[in-house]
Amino acid sequence: NSTVYNPLVLDDWIKNSFNSFLEKVTETMEKYELSKVLNLALKFVDDLSNWYIRIHRKEIKDGSSGVLGDLLSRFSIVMAPFTPFFSEYCYQSISKNGSLSVHFEMYPKKFITEEDDFEYSKEVIEAVRSIREQKQISLKTPLCEATIYCSEEFKKTISRYIDTILQECNILKLTFKEEDSISVKLSVKPFFENLRKDRSTMKLKMEAIRKLSEEEVEDLLQGSISSNGVVLSKEDVLVEKELVGDNSGLSKVHRLFIVSVDDTLTEEVVEIRDAREFNSFIQQLRKKLGLKVEDNVNIYIEDSLEDESSKLKEICRKHFDIIFGNEGEYCGEGIYSYKKIEYKVIVKKK
Repeated sequence: NSTVYNPLVLDDWIKNSFNSFLEKVTETMEKYELSKVLNLALKFVDDLSNWYIRIHRKEIKDGSSGVLGDLLSRFSIVMAPFTPFFSEYCYQSISKNGSLSVHFEMYPKKFITEEDDFEYSKEVIEAVRSIREQKQISLKTPLCEATIYCSEEFKKTISRYIDTILQECNILKLTFKEEDSISVKLSVKPFFENLRKDRSTMKLKMEAIRKLSEEEVEDLLQGSISSNGVVLSKEDVLVEKELVGDNSGLSKVHRLFIVSVDDTLTEEVVEIRDAREFNSFIQQLRKKLGLKVEDNVNIYIEDSLEDESSKLKEICRKHFDIIFGNEGEYCGEGIYSYKKIEYKVIVKKK
């Protein structure tokens, strides 16, 4: 509700996402291909909720919601012909200008905004998340380090979002290295979208691509080569990279970068993991007890082993704003397991 709006890191990116959504919906309406609107809307809602709001939830909660309100208003107007009742509900929930209905509004215009390269950082975040999922590493457990092997140009592109990558991936340290510093095996496969443009040579090119040696692949990526009686260009193939001798499952190969993570459980990693897990337990307990966000509480741990609970309190105070104490009105309790010992955790409202 602040009168002064402080721009958020992803403001330009989400505005560009909406501009793309608006342009494509307009195009589908002009062609009367209305069935495509649903997927376009879902794509934008995913960008808005799972990326913009998720990453900036703290700032939005603290009042930096100007862009979000404008986005929801414009989105409601665009979707009004397709979801009239929900659009009206959404519009009236955020409307401040006293308009009678979303259906009386003029079709929105694009945002005037700067170009944004967050999509590349988004791919890095998704790659690290994929490694976590494959290795079953909880997001509450920090990763000691992630190393991105890439070009200097790619590094400059995502440098603005390093803090966002660290936060979203729960990484303690991010390191960049040149891609040439590791052994990578290149392979290619047919890029059918380009090959279909000339069906007379499509079959011959596909056969030639599948028979290419490693040396021929490297030559092809420099421009074009002649093979199997046809001329192949780098636009005819999709390039795949594979780390040589890597069987750990702790790396992910992307067309523009390779990311590798260190999952060593250092003392710092374990400390942060334990603090995050206890904080998550408290948040779930608050929700179960029906407490509101603005309700201030004391947390009391009832135990006979003071040393262990004292250590838990210490690391939680270090990383989260959890207040421990036995004062206040009893709200409820839960059982929390820490280092194979169960503790009764009591919540008291101040």
